[in-house]
Amino acid sequence: MKKMVQIEPSSTFLLLLLLLLLLLSHCTFAAILTSFNRNFRSRNDGNRLTMNFLASPTIVTAMAFSGKLSFNPATDSIPLPSGEFFRFSPPIGTDLPPAGFAPGDTSFYPSPVPEPHPETEVVIKKDSQRLELLEPFESPFGPDSGNSRGLELPPLKVLMRVRGKCTTDHISAAGPWLKYKGHLTNISENLRESLIGLTHLYLLNHHIQS
Repeated sequence: MKKMVQIEPSSTFLLLLLLLLLLLSHCTFAAILTSFNRNFRSRNDGNRLTMNFLASPTIVTAMAFSGKLSFNPATDSIPLPSGEFFRFSPPIGTDLPPAGFAPGDTSFYPSPVPEPHPETEVVIKKDSQRLELLEPFESPFGPDSGNSRGLELPPLKVLMRVRGKCTTDHISAAGPWLKYKGHLTNISENLRESLIGLTHLYLLNHHIQS
């Protein structure tokens, strides 16, 4: 005999409200002002619909105090709890120190031409999936390279040509693949999968158009 579970109306309402909030959290359009040079969607809050706009630190700070993107710090005021209004003054100051930057402790500076230490052993586990030792690449220049063009690259073949929007995220997307940035073979697998995906999209689009 089956048991029937009765849900109270209040519980049903809360459940539906929770599902609605969860849905809106992934479907809400938003905009963020940031002063650092990463303006990809969902970069700051994980929402793929959030658009990030770049601005100077001064503008970002003024917008944060105002709480709205329509705020113009040159002409608009911010209401205060006392009933008065606050207006920003134009920033003044020197962009660079007149006497230049202090050099600091030069003993911490790296050597312009560091001496090689071939006796130093870099130990990496043989089965490591995050780090990989690289053998020196053969130079395409020089008398022993077989390149008759001197300092110019030898004749190369174009393996793929793309049109339209093509960013680094399309070529080799980040995310979990970042853990392989010290492993050339594994990170190249990410590039291979990206190229296969782009090829499938091209073929599908070409088939639909034809």
